[in-house]
Amino acid sequence: MKNKTIKKKNSSVFIRLVLFLGGIYGIFAAAPWNKEIILYHRGGYPTDTTARWAITVFCIIAIVYAVLDKSTIKDRGLGLYEDHICPKCERVFLRGEKTEENICPDCKVLLEPLEGFYDRYPELKNVKEKLPKNLKDFK
Repeated sequence: MKNKTIKKKNSSVFIRLVLFLGGIYGIFAAAPWNKEIILYHRGGYPTDTTARWAITVFCIIAIVYAVLDKSTIKDRGLGLYEDHICPKCERVFLRGEKTEENICPDCKVLLEPLEGFYDRYPELKNVKEKLPKNLKDFK
């Protein structure tokens, strides 16, 4: 699940970069302030000044959206600032994961910082897990 979040943020940054660069290109390609440049539409028909200004306004909106969009940074600052662990089920929550008010969603117990956890709970440190008798069963 964490990898999907990273991919989503990277794709959002890529989309913002494409919008920004495409907007700059569109403004200079339309160039409504320059009467010498002719922008041709499909079929070889030249566009009039109104259409060129409309393209420029659309490109400016794309640039403003790319610069001011907060979707990639709105989650920054939310979530945990350090690694935490649930003392009951020993589930680890890494930095940046969102939990409801630092409470384990499974046990409904307040999370504790992971650093120094086994110093505070030495009885959990030396627990041995049962290994399967046949290693073929272990995947």
